[in-house]
Amino acid sequence: MYQLKYLEGQMIEFGCKPTQAEWHRIRKNATERRFKARDPIYDDLGVSERVFFLSNGVAASYFNHEEGQVSLTRFFEPGHVATNVHCAFTHKYGRDRVLAVSEVEGVEFSSQFVLNEYTSSVGAFGRYIRLKIIEALEFEKDLLNCRSLNNSKTGINFLETRYKSAMKHALKKDVAAFLGITPQAYSRLQKRRLVS
Repeated sequence: MYQLKYLEGQMIEFGCKPTQAEWHRIRKNATERRFKARDPIYDDLGVSERVFFLSNGVAASYFNHEEGQVSLTRFFEPGHVATNVHCAFTHKYGRDRVLAVSEVEGVEFSSQFVLNEYTSSVGAFGRYIRLKIIEALEFEKDLLNCRSLNNSKTGINFLETRYKSAMKHALKKDVAAFLGITPQAYSRLQKRRLVS
């Protein structure tokens, strides 16, 4: 029940307070989920049929390149939507895996339910989803700007500013993968930062 209460609080925080009837419909379509650290939230590398809203913990998205490489592309914290929304909405193939970094809790919906709500012009949940997508696009722009600088110190500052919770739970190898450096290089950077 906590996960649904968290989602409702998030909706209200975004100015999208649901009516009683709408909240009943949301609850009816929701499944509360829990994952242990390192468990796959989305392990299928195909079409996403589910959308997961995090209420507690940290998850990470890993992108599988055609050449076989795997890149950690982003972290998800409470309040984030952890899925490839584009794949969920278009029913196209995706190459992202989402894994729990720490213990994770949240609310899951079918992608069809979320799409129907998203396209609804009157519902509070649809407005909330649209605002979350705008928030994610703004975040992706900031992330792209950070990564285009190709500077590990800037990347660490970005992580510490935008992913406070993730930095507490993530393994060094995950942070290094996100920054595009080796775990050893990440350790050296941390040591230099402590000295200065």
